[in-house]
Amino acid sequence: MTVRKFAVGQSVRFSPDRNQGVTVRGGFKVVRLLPGAASILQYRVKSQLDGHECVVAKTSSRGHEGASTMPTMSLKVTRPPSSAADHRPPELVKPLFRGNGDTDYLCGNCGSVMPAGLGPTQRVIVDAAVCSACGAENEFPAHLRA
Repeated sequence: MTVRKFAVGQSVRFSPDRNQGVTVRGGFKVVRLLPGAASILQYRVKSQLDGHECVVAKTSSRGHEGASTMPTMSLKVTRPPSSAADHRPPELVKPLFRGNGDTDYLCGNCGSVMPAGLGPTQRVIVDAAVCSACGAENEFPAHLRA
């Protein structure tokens, strides 16, 4: 069994790789322990600067020395889903659109992929979008908006 290196509430820092298209860097707090994929433990962390969340892997996370993110970012929920909405499992929902990069942006409520594979120079023409899995409205970060 792999031992977790970080605990919920712990502060971590990262500087994204140049090819990830992630502009947020600096201090993050671990907000959730996620199940690992192929023995790589994952964590959901929240930016202490702008509140956006992203997923990091243990193999790329280092205490305050710096760490790299996985190529996913959680979007900020601006309106929660209605209780009467028809909810579908995220694994059955296709992304709203696809780019030609490697960063997926996830619904901040259910974790479903909304735009998939955005590259560092790609932009979206809307400020927010509704998740087709759960119905929550998610705001795109300013650096993605055209």
